[in-house]
Amino acid sequence: MLYFLDSNICIQYMRKGKVAEVIDARFLEYGPRNIKIPSIVMGELMHGAYKSKRAADTLKETKSFISRGYPVWFS
Repeated sequence: MLYFLDSNICIQYMRKGKVAEVIDARFLEYGPRNIKIPSIVMGELMHGAYKSKRAADTLKETKSFISRGYPVWFS
């Protein structure tokens, strides 16, 4: 089964809250090949990171997070 993350889940994960613990468990349980990050979500995350007050740090964190899942490109 494939699991698609939305922007809100990704943001909560990067804030290191309780959602992060659940996502970490899912990455381990289902494997990264089954965790998908839609290209639209990646765009939203990158846009938010660029607009952040701490853009450099936020971009680094966002890119690190995105690299954990496999992107799904929509055309």
